[in-house]
Amino acid sequence: MKYEIDLMKIGNIKSKSTLKHYPLNKPLMNGNYLFHYLILTNNIKGLRLYNHPLFRLNNDGLNALMLAARDKKYKVLNYLLDKYKDNKKLIYQKNKKGMNFLHYINPTDKEYLEIIKNNPDIDWINLFQTVSTNHISGLELLFLQGKYSCINKIINKFDFNYKSFISQPAHFSLIINSNLNSSMVKELLDKLESKDNNILSYVDDMGYDVSYPIVLNEDMEIIKYIVKKRGEHLDRYSPITTNHIFIIAYKEAIKNNDYKIAKYLLDNIMKNHNFDETDMYGNNLAHFILKSRLATRKGDYDIEKNILSRYKHWGRINMDKKSAIDYIVNLDFKKYHKFVNSKINNISIKDKHWNKYISRLPLDKEDSKVNLLEAPYAHSNMFQARFTDIGIFSIYLKEKYKGELYMPLYKGKDVTPDWDDDMLLPDNMLYYNNNFPWIIIWNSDDQYCIPPHLSELINKNK
Repeated sequence: MKYEIDLMKIGNIKSKSTLKHYPLNKPLMNGNYLFHYLILTNNIKGLRLYNHPLFRLNNDGLNALMLAARDKKYKVLNYLLDKYKDNKKLIYQKNKKGMNFLHYINPTDKEYLEIIKNNPDIDWINLFQTVSTNHISGLELLFLQGKYSCINKIINKFDFNYKSFISQPAHFSLIINSNLNSSMVKELLDKLESKDNNILSYVDDMGYDVSYPIVLNEDMEIIKYIVKKRGEHLDRYSPITTNHIFIIAYKEAIKNNDYKIAKYLLDNIMKNHNFDETDMYGNNLAHFILKSRLATRKGDYDIEKNILSRYKHWGRINMDKKSAIDYIVNLDFKKYHKFVNSKINNISIKDKHWNKYISRLPLDKEDSKVNLLEAPYAHSNMFQARFTDIGIFSIYLKEKYKGELYMPLYKGKDVTPDWDDDMLLPDNMLYYNNNFPWIIIWNSDDQYCIPPHLSELINKNK
């Protein structure tokens, strides 16, 4: 049955007798219940007349609190929060996007702080740290959009667990907040560090700490700040992606033809750079700087000189079995030959100048012996990798060790469950395809998922 939606009439509902003209416990249109329209018309009197099912979501996935927050009906929101402060189901309810009502309040509105101040009985830390399905928390939204005074007051008022996040630490968003200048960002980071002295070292799901968004944002004042704070700790390759902030800065420098930031990083955090460290492809900094010059035909010679003059093991190869010599011989002999001080066997050089020069150099005598460490037997270890990496390497190992390594595989009907909104999964793929019997998902003692056919597959192949 369709109902006429006259917002003027709904906005003027002031007695129970007028309520009987509307269904109160089923939607009128587009999933909207009467209470949704009462909120849209700021009709608090109409909300007081009946115990409305405020937890019901409309087609936009909004309950009463979420709608009031999104549409800036702050008087209504304050009324509802005060009246239903003990109704945990409503106050802390999340929709299918994993969002609670705090996600929908604009942090730049003056009512933002007023709502928090007027409702002290609510667990605001819980609401701020609730993470949506796209990995955004209310705290991250505050840091991304809020003004300095608001952010500062919230930081002072609550003791958040800044280490609790899924995809990205909330404070990363401060770096790109257009409402904050450099001084404000530094002051807030200092404030956060006084709350949690490890906060500048926390990394996101790609292994990047806060220095990466800082470098990408290209604010020299904040770059100098993080260098002063972290120093040579920044001279490292990130886990997972094995990237380096100097490499990121240098790539941006080539795009913008501005090497100021790259030079600053090289001079201030990389004086003792370890060329033994490489990315996932075996490229060290010498490999990178030479490959970059060859690929782009651009670069800064002073930076190249700084790096190459310190490089010693010219015979060291990457995953492509290429040494730095293989790359440098393709560059101008007059400018680059002076950096090379050793050679490797079996290298073919077409350029006669390079060929003659390198033939006279001593062999790179790098010690290539492998030191084996004895350790007690362990049935398992703490291994971490991305979900897709585990899958790929599991297939490789299964094929390599046929008959020796058992990998449970399920080929039946889809067994993907209807996940709870707050279930944390290691990869988004599992939200719609969980046919991986070799993975057990554990969030807590009360929230976990064991593949339904795991025991059956193991017993079958004993």
